[in-house]
Amino acid sequence: MKLDSTLARALFASLLAALPACAPAADSTDPAAESDDIIAGTGAQAYPEAVLVNMLQGGQVVAACSGSLIAPTVVLTAGHCVHGWSSWHVIAPHAGAQQASGASGATYDWNAAGEGVDPGEHDIGLVFLSSPITLSAYPQIAQKPVAAGAKILNLGRIHQGQVSNSSLYVSKPVTVTPGQSLGFPYDYAAVDRIESGDSGGPDVLPGAAPHTIVAVNSGANSSTEVLARVDLVASWLAGQMSSHAAGAKPVKPGAPKKPASCSHDVCSAGGHLDASCDPCVAEVCAADSFCCAGQWDARCASEVKSVCPAACGGKPSSACGNVPAEGACHGEVLMWCDGSVQSIDCAKSGLLCGVDPSTQESGCY
Repeated sequence: MKLDSTLARALFASLLAALPACAPAADSTDPAAESDDIIAGTGAQAYPEAVLVNMLQGGQVVAACSGSLIAPTVVLTAGHCVHGWSSWHVIAPHAGAQQASGASGATYDWNAAGEGVDPGEHDIGLVFLSSPITLSAYPQIAQKPVAAGAKILNLGRIHQGQVSNSSLYVSKPVTVTPGQSLGFPYDYAAVDRIESGDSGGPDVLPGAAPHTIVAVNSGANSSTEVLARVDLVASWLAGQMSSHAAGAKPVKPGAPKKPASCSHDVCSAGGHLDASCDPCVAEVCAADSFCCAGQWDARCASEVKSVCPAACGGKPSSACGNVPAEGACHGEVLMWCDGSVQSIDCAKSGLLCGVDPSTQESGCY
């Protein structure tokens, strides 16, 4: 009997609810050569990118996850290992035991609290390091899904049910299937077991380095695991890596490319318009994407009057309305006030519009 999607999601979510988001800190260390509770696992010495992710409170380690370096100062882990935390200590035990601290992080959309896996969010997070951890090569991020029945390897730090502070472990090949059938559209599923503390560890394709990461460990019950897919957020990851790479210089609002002119009057119906051609168009399309993707119809033209009164003969509330000087994102269009409203479409440069956590300024990253 096939469960309907709502029931399947509710049932499977309840099964996964017993898995803690992350493991409590442990004092013991374990030799890497023995097998672990990633089923029939062995030491992950061939995976220098694999890291121990320790979460801190008051300078003390209070919880543990796993992760992977994807750039010198960027660690990929689970969203639930980032959300709600503000300080991390990262160790690369198979890369000369290099260490670094992190005081900022980001999640794609994960903001769930509690111990369960939320099937409506991507359990993907990043920790940004204050100093680089250097590898000869960094892993690749999968750009497309793997086929049902593909083999992958789980990596994590749990050894015989205990959190290891000195090593990570790699599983035997595990067969994955799309998580959609279980109500987890953003995940892969596998009949295997990961444990609290393995959360955030990379799931990679078998083969030589540089390895390809297809997912991160998200949650499990006694027989089934769900793995958060990275191909679904590959563009976001690329943008974050670019903006947080050591020495990277993000695009700032002060030096934009000149936007193209609109193909017709924004106050009149016509063909679809490019969001970067006018700040008013960007605001309209942020609220009604059809205006830029389909057609700039009468409804789109009328919406201009409410978001940009001056454009169609009305009286503006101020020189820039509600657009701040430090910038604001409308989709991937960056808008800021410099005497008048300015804008640039970040996507045209292969970048994403976002906020620099250190300055709180919006920019293209």
